[in-house]
Amino acid sequence: MADIVAIKNTCDATVNDVVLAIAAGALRRYLDGIGSFDSTGREPRVLIPIGSPESDDSSLHNRFSITSMALPVGVDDPWSGCA
Repeated sequence: MADIVAIKNTCDATVNDVVLAIAAGALRRYLDGIGSFDSTGREPRVLIPIGSPESDDSSLHNRFSITSMALPVGVDDPWSGCA
């Protein structure tokens, strides 16, 4: 976790951004390794949980919603956006 936090701080990103970059890079390497990487720009979609602030109702805990996004497996250098 310390490595992820260090990358987060260096890149001015969130922990989720770093984890998604790692997942995208790992999936790309896997697909490349089995000869299934699609270079036409199609990207798999993933579901991402988003935390919601707690409401006034104390019986509700761990409120979150889900959104989907394209996992950028087509990016050659996942650190290209890192300053």
